[in-house]
Amino acid sequence: MMRKFQRTWVLVAGLMALMGPLAHAGVGLDLVGSGTYGLLIPPNTGRSSLPGGGLFLNFNLGSKVQFDLGALYMTRAWNDGVTQNSRYAEGQAGFNILLSRALFINLGAYYNYYLNNQVVLSGFDWGFTAGLGLRIPLGKSVGLLIYPQFHKAINALSYNGNSITSTEVAGFLGLSFGMPGSSR
Repeated sequence: MMRKFQRTWVLVAGLMALMGPLAHAGVGLDLVGSGTYGLLIPPNTGRSSLPGGGLFLNFNLGSKVQFDLGALYMTRAWNDGVTQNSRYAEGQAGFNILLSRALFINLGAYYNYYLNNQVVLSGFDWGFTAGLGLRIPLGKSVGLLIYPQFHKAINALSYNGNSITSTEVAGFLGLSFGMPGSSR
């Protein structure tokens, strides 16, 4: 357990050293843990979240706009009498509009690819995202990221004979390297 902890901190220290030059080039990296909560679900079905995580890369397009790419590993737990889990990879692309050094609005799109699916969902999930992020500075180019995001699917999935459209809130918490306005 201690070796795993040490390896994690070596990785974080390495990323911090690497992000200095990348921050000057206008690139930021967010390492996040995630969770989701479904808002619209099939009748008599509950949906909750299991831990997940991933990263976002932010590319400055100007002083107030970033292009944002995300690669995430997400999980869902469904309960319609029996708890069933789904694991999926999520890709995101969008734009961050910087309201200040610490606060931003995100607008974009997502695509989910199911890796393991006990839930008998068929199809894939894609749609729009909108979020409000807060990067609390912990140093010149490192911050704590708190980032709730709304997901609204465009397509319908099939679930036990029902057609559903996924709508959920995802929450991300993590470290942000190469903060906007930090030595740029």
